[in-house]
Parts: sequence; C-alpha cells; structure tokens
Amino acid sequence: MPKIHVSMLVPGMRLSKPVYGLDEAVLWVGHALTVRAIKRLKLHRIEYVDVEGTEDEALAEVPTVELIPPESREKAISSVKASFQEAVHHKPSAHSPEIEETARDLVHFLTRHQRLISSISEIRSLDEYLLEHSVNVSALAIMTGACLGLGEDELYQLGVCGLMHDIGKVKVPQAILNKPGRLTADEFREVQKHTVYALELLSYDPIAAKVASQHHERYDGSGYPFMLKRDEIHVYAQIIGLADVYDAMTVDRCYRDACQAREVIELIAATGNYHFEYRIVKAFLSNIAPYPVGSKVLLSNGQSAIVVSASHHFPIYPRIRLLTDERGEQLSTFEDIDLHTGYKGLYIVRQLSTQQAHTDSPRAG
Repeated sequence: MPKIHVSMLVPGMRLSKPVYGLDEAVLWVGHALTVRAIKRLKLHRIEYVDVEGTEDEALAEVPTVELIPPESREKAISSVKASFQEAVHHKPSAHSPEIEETARDLVHFLTRHQRLISSISEIRSLDEYLLEHSVNVSALAIMTGACLGLGEDELYQLGVCGLMHDIGKVKVPQAILNKPGRLTADEFREVQKHTVYALELLSYDPIAAKVASQHHERYDGSGYPFMLKRDEIHVYAQIIGLADVYDAMTVDRCYRDACQAREVIELIAATGNYHFEYRIVKAFLSNIAPYPVGSKVLLSNGQSAIVVSASHHFPIYPRIRLLTDERGEQLSTFEDIDLHTGYKGLYIVRQLSTQQAHTDSPRAG
C-alpha cells in the first residue's frame, strides 16, 4: 500500500496501517480520514501514513518538491536558532560563522539549481515556525535577487538579512506571537516593535539592521515602523518583505489556514508599485508556480487532476495526472498530460481544497 505525506491527504482516504504517536495509537487501520483527523495527524507531527485506494497511489507517485535539500534546511534552521538564542542571552558583536556559512551555502545551491517554486509550505510546529520561516524567506529572497541581477556578494548579504530579518521577535512575548485569534490593538503594536528591536540586536551589521527594521515598510508609505516610501526603503528590505508576505500566507498558522498559492500570487501581483516596487514583484513571481506540485485541480471540462510538475516557461499550464472523467468518476488508469501543448483545449479552472478534491466537479452527482 502507498505511503504518502500528510499534506497530500484528503477526507475519505482510509488507512491501511495504524498510525502511532510517541506512546499511543493516533488512528487505527481502516479509519476513514476526516478534516479533523488530518489536523490531528499534523498536531502529532506525523509526516507519512499508509493509505488504501488507487487514487492514493497516483498521489504517492508524485515527487516531493524541496526548495532546499533536507540536510541543508536542518543546518540552516540550527544556525538561525543558535543566533536567535544568542541574541536573547547576550549581545553579539558579529554574525556567527554558522549564519555566514549558511547564507553562502544557500547562495551556492540556489544559484546553481534554478527551479520553479511550486510549494514551500511544510508542516511546522508553532515553536519552529519562526526558524523555518526565516530560512524560507532567505531562500526566496536570494532567488529574487538573482533574477534582479545581484552579484554573488550581494546575494550573500541578502541571504544573511533574510535569515536575521525577524530576530526582533525574540523580544516579543511568545503568547502574543502564537495567539490563536485576532490580536488586540495593543498586542499588534507589541508585535510591530520587533522591527525596532532588530536595530539594537543587529547593531553590529548596519545593513542587516536597516533591512530588519524596514521589512514591513511599504512602497506607498503605508507600512511600519517609520512609514518610509519608495527609494527610502532599502531594496533588500523590499525583497525580504515580499518573501515574508508570501511565506507567511502559504503556511498554516495557529490563527488561520494557509492560502492557496494562486490566491497569494494574485494578491502579490496587485501590489506592484503599491506595496512593493513593480520590478521586484515581477522578479519574485517569476520563481513561483501558481499550482503547487501535488495539488489537486479542477479542469475546464469538469475532470479533476493532480499537478505532477511545473515549468518556468508555462507556469499556468503544468504537467498534470488525470484522476476522474468529466462526470467525476475515478479513472481506472491515470494519464499524464502537458497542458501547455493545448491538449483538448483544457485549462485549470481552480485549485481544489482537500474538502473539495473528491466531490467538487460541476458534472458530478
């Protein structure tokens, strides 16, 4: 039976093997997964489960897309964690060698392995979110900077700034950062202070300090803490601010579910020369695929499919695997097609949520 990542689970799938937590069974064989059960698996930090069903086999065969190799990611997270902890207990006089090495490693890897980012959302525990987020923002910023023509030394500095952009949050109460609900006005003002805290914590690196303090500024002057406009905002701060928005919106948080990549792309595209300089928005979006690999989509003829791979040249026309016919009936065999070839004039109408994946065909039922 296929083993698949929990991010690929949809309601209705059945387990072929029991799932165990640290000291107890979380779910038993034959359990039909519900939205609540899937959230429970994530809560227990379960990564892979064994499931029944032919469609699940189609899902299992889709390759997992990694923005950064797992070993590099773990190393990066460890270096950011150590630097943040150091900032809590001491006043560093320079970036740690680990942070510098991590930034150089990211620049080396990302500039030599160009790829279209289809999904960087991963299962994160609340206490790890800040660390994972910092690494993702750094990687996205480096890729954007490369598209803008920045040199290797500039990309290194940008990478360091990305890793350290949220360091000011070590001085914000964790209860506020992880509050499962809307913040009060006072709580939001407290969160906003992380940009100012960064000026002191990164005083040994004027560029990193400036960027960390400005990454919530906006091109039209609507940001914080200084309400800077246009060229008053460091270009690195604009790049990192945009990467920060994308990564924050495409991952589940304690107070809201993740937005679909296509939704975030449309929102970001509308911010050109408004929240962010247009050329930066254009460079950033050139690296992002609107339909993540592994996501289910509804086609123009009513069929559903799963995205198998994406292309830099045709991001809105990925390679897909057909799962159902026009009536919503599951196919006995799965066919892969490239939408950019104009196959039967098909195109993607929208991405399906996990709740819709099995039922949301306009011609089903």
